[in-house]
Amino acid sequence: MDGVPLIGRLSLREYLALIFGFLVIGLETLLRLTIFCLPKPIIRWFYERSQALFHHFSRPTTQTSPEDKQRYERIRKASDFGELCRIYGYVHEEHVVLTKVSNHVSSQIIIPFVLCGVLAL
Repeated sequence: MDGVPLIGRLSLREYLALIFGFLVIGLETLLRLTIFCLPKPIIRWFYERSQALFHHFSRPTTQTSPEDKQRYERIRKASDFGELCRIYGYVHEEHVVLTKVSNHVSSQIIIPFVLCGVLAL
């Protein structure tokens, strides 16, 4: 057994792990082929059932307050970075930065910065 590289180096536990790994890969391949051959209505039925189970078990435990919903809506409808900063009470400034694209051409980039101070509302 010492002359065979794979057989002499593995313990019984490692052989079991290797065989178990190959069995899992084979089972996954068999399951994938079976699902591939199923008609679309059956796949859709299983999808709807799994979606219903997911929504049943993943419901939030607390309801969202109207204030939170209003704040989420303001964040969702924010048009730009400055408006997001104003929602949280921060001041932002835009700075123009010159960069060299090549030896003769330079371009301007406007970069928004957030100041660490909070607006007094």
